Amino acid sequence: MGQLNTGYYQTVVEIPKQLGDIKKIKREDSLFIAGGTLLQLNWEAGINRPSHLISMEMVKELHGIQKVSIDRKEFLEIGAATTLADCCEHKSIVEHAPILADACKKIAAPAVRNRGTIGGNIAGKVGDSIPVLFVLEAKLCVYDGEKETIISIQEWLKTTIQQNPVLIITKILIPIKNKEKENYFFQKVGRRESFTAAVISIAGFLKIADKKVTAARFAIGGGAHLPQRLIGAEEILVDTSGDLFAFYKAVETSFSTYSDAFVTEKYRKKVAANILFAKCREIIEKSE
Repeated sequence: MGQLNTGYYQTVVEIPKQLGDIKKIKREDSLFIAGGTLLQLNWEAGINRPSHLISMEMVKELHGIQKVSIDRKEFLEIGAATTLADCCEHKSIVEHAPILADACKKIAAPAVRNRGTIGGNIAGKVGDSIPVLFVLEAKLCVYDGEKETIISIQEWLKTTIQQNPVLIITKILIPIKNKEKENYFFQKVGRRESFTAAVISIAGFLKIADKKVTAARFAIGGGAHLPQRLIGAEEILVDTSGDLFAFYKAVETSFSTYSDAFVTEKYRKKVAANILFAKCREIIEKSE
């Protein structure tokens, strides 16, 4: 345990070594922290500093990248404390989930990626890695104060701190599908490269068989979006066997977005439709 001097009061920092220790030290005013990059941004924005931090950096269950077998299926298991920088370069991620490595390279600045973690990017529920994990059909291993369970990305996004104040992401599980790597794509549109929040982030996957689209997964995120799958657009593309013009129109009505001082809702939808149209056309033409 340590103390951080904020200038006005002291923040108590607990540093557990394993998951089982967390429930013993958790308080109502506790805030979990890993790399701390988001928390630092909050402080700079004038948000009050917490009185009690629980640092997850030393928890052994949150570290390591390896292949695992679950129900006779192979997964790439990534510890939630893995830094974004390591996700960019680790050979297993580059080999089995290159789209995730690509997305992580486009998150924030290098100094942030050196400290920020993949678990923290997901925990904030607006991270650029989440659309990628949607299309990879990834699962999350979470700890609820008693045991670890596996849940979907969608289940995580629906969970609130009121429902479970001790819910912690421990691992990311990505199904290994080496034969389909080239059909994944990620693109982030921002006002300035990766140093600012995205206008929109888009991830996608197409499966082509006999010159027909047999499976499609698309997701958007970035900025203040709650990441979401574009189910309606996916269904249109599959049902029409790759009618890109029908798909383009479907994209614009398949997700909820917003306007802010810089970008309108209409612009965000138009950007998403243009990118997805171009990427899907490229994949379909290559397959032919």
